[in-house]
Amino acid sequence: MKKILIGIFLLLWNVIGHAQTFPVSNLQINGSVISYGGVATVANGVPVEYALLNSITQTTSISTTTIYTAATSGFYQVIVDMLCTTGGTGGTVSTTVGWNNGSAGILASTGNMSLITLGNEISQVYTVYVPAGQAITYATTVAGSAGSPQYSLRIRVLFLG
Repeated sequence: MKKILIGIFLLLWNVIGHAQTFPVSNLQINGSVISYGGVATVANGVPVEYALLNSITQTTSISTTTIYTAATSGFYQVIVDMLCTTGGTGGTVSTTVGWNNGSAGILASTGNMSLITLGNEISQVYTVYVPAGQAITYATTVAGSAGSPQYSLRIRVLFLG
């Protein structure tokens, strides 16, 4: 009996005490990921994507739009990518990201991207603190558009903890 108990103890110790590796095609984790590739993760584990936008073939400005309202206070990363998909003969586009940090409303802009050359691209990453209940917004401004240019706008909102 003693040998059986020791055997069970050693088996459980091996299973509990060592990370297990196995192939998966669709992994769902209901707890926290405390390390990835042997490196400790921060706060709640790995970033979670809460919102995304894939807006292609845009030709005009986009008015201020809420992309996500924070359910939890914390740090968020807002990733913005603009790409000129059809060059025109004139014009620029910029994206403005807005949020409230609990003390004030903040606006940040990517700056102007030319809509003349196909393939022009601007990417910007904002790391912001947003209290629960506050919105993260975006807007674009097209100026001096000529020759039917088009652009795409892609935005991701990640929760960092």
